[in-house]
Amino acid sequence: MSAELPILSAVVARLLHPEVSLAAFGGVVFPIALVIESPIIMLLVASTALSSDWGSYQKLNRFMMWMGAGLTVIHAVIVFTPFYFVVAEQLIGAPMEVVGSARIGLAVMLPWSWAIGFRRFQQGVLIRFGHSQVVAWGTFIRLVSLCLVLAVGSTFRGIPGLVIATAAAALAVMVEAGFIWLKVRPVIRLKVRCAKVVWPLLTYRVIVKFYAPLALTTFCLLLVQPISTAAMSRMSFAFESLAVWPAVNGLIFVVRSLSLSFNEIVVSLIERENGYKALQKFSRWLFAILTVFYSIMALSSLGWFWLNAVSGLSEELSDFAFPSLGMALLIPGLGVWQSWHQGILVYYRRTSAISEAVLVFLLLSVAVMWGGVAMGALSGLSIVLLGITAGMIGQTFWQWTRCRSILKEGKVAIGTGA
Repeated sequence: MSAELPILSAVVARLLHPEVSLAAFGGVVFPIALVIESPIIMLLVASTALSSDWGSYQKLNRFMMWMGAGLTVIHAVIVFTPFYFVVAEQLIGAPMEVVGSARIGLAVMLPWSWAIGFRRFQQGVLIRFGHSQVVAWGTFIRLVSLCLVLAVGSTFRGIPGLVIATAAAALAVMVEAGFIWLKVRPVIRLKVRCAKVVWPLLTYRVIVKFYAPLALTTFCLLLVQPISTAAMSRMSFAFESLAVWPAVNGLIFVVRSLSLSFNEIVVSLIERENGYKALQKFSRWLFAILTVFYSIMALSSLGWFWLNAVSGLSEELSDFAFPSLGMALLIPGLGVWQSWHQGILVYYRRTSAISEAVLVFLLLSVAVMWGGVAMGALSGLSIVLLGITAGMIGQTFWQWTRCRSILKEGKVAIGTGA
């Protein structure tokens, strides 16, 4: 899934009006779309943890449908009313040359949130009942669909790259959601319906209590995206920073992606015999591998090659973006420890601690970015990456302190073979 953003950026960089399209996509469309969908992302975790029987599945399914409908309405209000200009111009502060193009791209992304919520909810069911390989196949189909739409769209040279990219992203997610639905139906019929009823019965009150902190978590995490755009728009080299942001963010996300699903792995495996120790050892190795790999990319000519040859940035934009890659050296490794700690907290239903940690992340990130805006010395891209790194350090530390209380209670004995 992490290949999606770099592929989109690389194609946009090679089509009509590349700089404007890249700035609109990475600076307005993608950040707004992510914030809108943010409350629904953690349905994968919630479904994995709570879809234990037929009654629980039904309640969670209704919960997902209502959330998807509500977020789609919010998306439509932002796109099709004057409120869009409040968000894009006043809050984000996007350059005037990208505001109009971004609105068209955001309109194309209207089905995005509901499709993602539906897909992630059903993926959680598949993981819960031992069919995680289907999730991988669904992601592969999504990527193939994305590439096909991009390939076809690229033949129409008069269509802006932003429109082609957003159409490809939306259609690919809907294709994947359809595939997951086809594969989950027999699992629901043969396993979920026949599963032993878990007591006490799941209620909507329990769902909201469990899920609200998770939704707040993703909302705060993804809120950093438009805040980053707003900060870059108000600092030195604003247009250049916005234009290279999709490529830089894509590289970081590709490397960090190997840690993203570790959260669900911890939730599902920590209770097994020796599970805690095995997962902890794995997290240490993954931290080292991702940190070393990204450091090689960021500190050698491989990083410049990625920006120029893979992402399709011009030599001037590649020269501008390359020095800033070193500001993100800690981000991939910190992602591993965050997934490790978050998995423990989700398993023991301490989800409020996750929200606390994300608020720390948000406050630290915004503080650094605000300081960069006030100083106005460095490029916006460098300050944003520095702010995100500082926020992740604070978030990881807060999660660690909360997990320590669980360790002191001796609860992890369930996964140590004791």
